[in-house]
Amino acid sequence: MTVKALLTEVALRRLEAADYRFCAGRGCDVVYFAGGGSTFVAGDV
Repeated sequence: MTVKALLTEVALRRLEAADYRFCAGRGCDVVYFAGGGSTFVAGDV
C-alpha cells in the first residue's frame, strides 16, 4: 500500500513526489516523512 492510498483528502493536497519513510515508534508524532521535509501525522491518514 502506498502513502497516497492512506492519506485523507486534505492531506493529499500536500503530497509531494518523494520516497517516504514510516515511523512505527509509539513516540512518533510524524507517521510518514521524506528527506525534503514533507511530513504526515496520524491525523493525515
